[in-house]
Amino acid sequence: MVNWKWLVLVLIACILLFLSYVYVKYSLISDPSVDQNEISIHQSSVEDIFPHHLLEKVPIIIMESLSSPIELLQTLFCYLFVSNVHVKKVKKDAFLANQHKYLILFHTHESEEHKQSIYIMHPKNKKYMKSKSEKVRSQAQYVEIRLRAFQVIILPYGWWYKVPRESEGFEALKLHDSASRLFGKYFT
Repeated sequence: MVNWKWLVLVLIACILLFLSYVYVKYSLISDPSVDQNEISIHQSSVEDIFPHHLLEKVPIIIMESLSSPIELLQTLFCYLFVSNVHVKKVKKDAFLANQHKYLILFHTHESEEHKQSIYIMHPKNKKYMKSKSEKVRSQAQYVEIRLRAFQVIILPYGWWYKVPRESEGFEALKLHDSASRLFGKYFT
C-alpha cells in the first residue's frame, strides 16, 4: 500500500528544489549573452541608484565617499530580503568568486587622497579561474578599479574580485537572500 502523505511531501520537496534551482540559475547569474571582454559598470551617486539597478547584475560604483557604507542596508537594500555579514578584513592577493547575492566592498583608509586598487572579473571567466593551470588562469581578463577612501563598489553574484596584497583598509558586507545562502557556493 502506498502512503500518499509521504508521496505528496516528496513531490512538494522536489518541486521546491526545482524552483530554487531555477531561481538561482536564472535570477542570480549574470546575463550569459554578454561578451566576457565587455564589462559594464554602473557609476553613480547614492541618490541616483535604485533597487532596480541591482537587477542589472553589473558592478555599481558609488562615486561619492560614504561615511558609513552600512547605511546602504537601510536605503538601497531595504526592500530586499537579505541577511548580512560584516567582514573587517578582506582576503588579499587571490581572485575570489562572489558567492553572495551582493558583495559591498569599501575602502576605509583615512586619507581622502589615498586610492586603492581592486580588480574585478566577469563571471564568464569562471572557466579560466577554476583551472589548476597558471597558464590558463593568466588568460582571464580583469579590470582594475581605484577607489578613494570610503568609496563603495557593489558586486553582484558570480563576479570575481581581488584585493592586491599591498592594499590596506578594505572591508566587505556580504548580503544574502535565502536562495543565495543555500545554493550560492554551488553555482560559482
